[in-house]
Amino acid sequence: KNGVVRRGERRMDLKAALARRAGKKKKKQVFVDGKRAVSTTTIRLRSMEKEGVMERFTEHILEDGTTRRIPLGIAEKPEYVKEQEEGIYALKLMQWDSSEKRWSEERRIDRKASETLESLRFVTYNVWFSERNQDIRAKTLLNIITKVSPHIICLQEVTPVFLKHLKAHDSIRSSFYISDATGTTLRGKELQYGVVMCVHKVLCLQSWALYVVPSLMNRRPLVARIILEGGEQLSVATAHLESMEHVHTRIEQLNFIFKQLQSGIDTVKGKSNPVLKDGNEGHHHAFLLGDCNFDADANALESRAIPSGYKDAWLVTHADKKKQEESFTVLDLKQRIDQVRFCSSRYMPVRMERIGTDPIPGVKIEGITDEKSRAQGHTADEFERPSDHFGLYVQFDRRINI
Repeated sequence: KNGVVRRGERRMDLKAALARRAGKKKKKQVFVDGKRAVSTTTIRLRSMEKEGVMERFTEHILEDGTTRRIPLGIAEKPEYVKEQEEGIYALKLMQWDSSEKRWSEERRIDRKASETLESLRFVTYNVWFSERNQDIRAKTLLNIITKVSPHIICLQEVTPVFLKHLKAHDSIRSSFYISDATGTTLRGKELQYGVVMCVHKVLCLQSWALYVVPSLMNRRPLVARIILEGGEQLSVATAHLESMEHVHTRIEQLNFIFKQLQSGIDTVKGKSNPVLKDGNEGHHHAFLLGDCNFDADANALESRAIPSGYKDAWLVTHADKKKQEESFTVLDLKQRIDQVRFCSSRYMPVRMERIGTDPIPGVKIEGITDEKSRAQGHTADEFERPSDHFGLYVQFDRRINI
C-alpha cells in the first residue's frame, strides 16, 4: 500500500523469482533407447574407415553407465592435426613453475617483443648419447654451458637421462624455456635421443616446432621464432644431420632447413612474416647451429647446399688461422663437423671458441679395450671428457653498418 513492500511480501517475491529461474534452467531430459541420458556432449574422433578424416558425434552417457554415440558427419580437422600431416610438430613453451615444483606450459596471450640486445650468445653441443659416466658427464657439461651465460642453447643427442639433468639444473629452471620437458620428442627404439633447445626468458619466444625431414635415423630439425622490438625476427634452427655416408640425405635436410630459415614463414602460427629478403636485407636474422656430420673445411658436397648469404661463424672469427687442431670439434677426428652458420643484417660474430675440451678431474675411463676406446674417439686410460664432441660458444654483437 502506498508503494511500501512489507518484509513478507519481499520474501514471497524472492521465492517466486528463484522458482522462475529454476524453471528456466531445468533441462529437457533426453532418452536414448528408452534410457535417460545423464550427460550429453559433442566430440570429434578420427574415422575408423577413412584415413585422415575426423568425424563428429553426439555422445550420450546413459543412466546405466553405457555410452551411445550418434554420428553428426565429417568434422573439420583441428589445426594441430593439419600441421602434423604436413610434418610440423608444434612444441609448447615449457617453463619451471617454482610454486608447483614442476615444468608447465606458459600461456601468455600477448607476447611483447624482446628488447633488442646488443649481444647474442649461443652454445651448440652434441652431448653424446653414450651411457658411459653419463651422470657426471651431464652435470659437468651443463655447468660448462651455463658458465658462459648463453641466450640460446642448442643440444644434440639428448637422451632421457641427460634431459633429466637438464630439467633439474638451477640455471635452466630459473632462466630458460625448454623445448621438451617430458621426453616426448626423443625418438628411437633401442636408443632414444633427439635435439633440444633452451631459450632465455629475456627473449620473446613466439613459437618453435620440430619438422619431419628425410631420414633413416629419426633426425628432425628444431626451429624457433623469436621476436625483437621494431619487428625484427630471429629464426634459430638446431639439427643433428644424418650420420655416416648419407651425403644426399644430409643435402636434402639442409635444403629443407634453409628453406625454413630464409622464408621466415611461421607455419606453426599460420602467419607469413618474411625474415630474409634476398640474403641479408630486411633486418632479420637466421642461424643454424648443430652437428652437421660433414667437415666444414673439406669442400664437401653438403657445403654446396648452404645458400651464399650464410656465413661460417668460425671462419669469420678465425680468419687469420688455417685449419689446425684448435678447430676440430670431435675427439681424435680431425674434422669440424659442429658448425654455426648465420645470415644477418645486424649481428656479426665477434668471439667463438670450443668449450668442454678439458677432461673431467678424477673421472677415468675404465673397463674398455684399446680397440673399443679408439672406436669411441678416446685413447686408452684417458680421463673422461664431458662428451665425444666439443661444444661451441659464439657471441654475436649488433652492428649498425655491416
